[in-house]
Amino acid sequence: MRWTALICAFSLAIASWVWAGGGTAPSGRQDPGSANSVELVRAKQGAFSGAEQHDIQVGSLKRTYYLYTPAGIAANAPLIIAFHGGGQTPERFATGVGLFDMADRYGFVLAMPAAINENWNADSIVVKGFAQENNIDDLGFAAALLDDVLATGRINASRVYLMGVSKGGMMSYDVACNMPGRIAALGVVAATLSSGKCASPEGVSLLHIHGTQDERVPFEGGHGAQSTGKAQWASAIDGINLFASESSCSADWISTQITADTTCRATACPGSDEVQYCLVEGGGHTWPGVATTKRQKKQGAASSTSFNATDYIAQFFLRH
Repeated sequence: MRWTALICAFSLAIASWVWAGGGTAPSGRQDPGSANSVELVRAKQGAFSGAEQHDIQVGSLKRTYYLYTPAGIAANAPLIIAFHGGGQTPERFATGVGLFDMADRYGFVLAMPAAINENWNADSIVVKGFAQENNIDDLGFAAALLDDVLATGRINASRVYLMGVSKGGMMSYDVACNMPGRIAALGVVAATLSSGKCASPEGVSLLHIHGTQDERVPFEGGHGAQSTGKAQWASAIDGINLFASESSCSADWISTQITADTTCRATACPGSDEVQYCLVEGGGHTWPGVATTKRQKKQGAASSTSFNATDYIAQFFLRH
């Protein structure tokens, strides 16, 4: 039954999936300045098949995350915290890129936080968006979520990973930067280090995946044809180099052709740490390995059919 529900949910997600690089809340929502509007938006995000809903208090707000634990998983399991993109929900992200299947196949517990108004406060320098403009404490939420999951006693605290796409990738960067010693590695897609306050990324392994033709959050930075408003995004390579520098990684990057359209460059760091970035030739603001939506096709955004970002991120995590 669960697989039938997931297949249906996947079809719905692909049909209506929206990637967002982080903008203001869509028109038609309630006044973002009122507590009632925050609660109304949060309440719309119900539990979905296969995942347990958990509510925790963070300051004055009740926050929600969903937890998926594969059947028969051993104690002391690794944990992935997966941040959905702006304009998405945890369900659309999880079903759209196959996170349940990934967790089953590789043995991860999966935590999926829900953003307020479907927008994260990643402390971005540009395109602040609803959550940042309303001072939503998403870093506090991430810390409280991690504490809540670790309290179950089933998670290996030294094997906590972050995953995110677009604005969710920016949130992953912000958490990795500002929760030193708690995150082992992160894997982000179509994002950039958008915060100017990256306190301590030392000792955190990084995998960054990006399309060379991403017109929403361009890899080289600046403003793309689909960028929100007047956004001038920071270059993704600047954030990648910061993580490599802070972890005292080698200045030598080794290139590997992974598939016909994807090349990854990696540098070794002291211990088992690693910084790596993969460029998908011709790829747009999409998740490699997942078919493009009608909206993405209309915008001319392509997605790789040979490089599977979900599997590649999971395998990267297992090495760290």
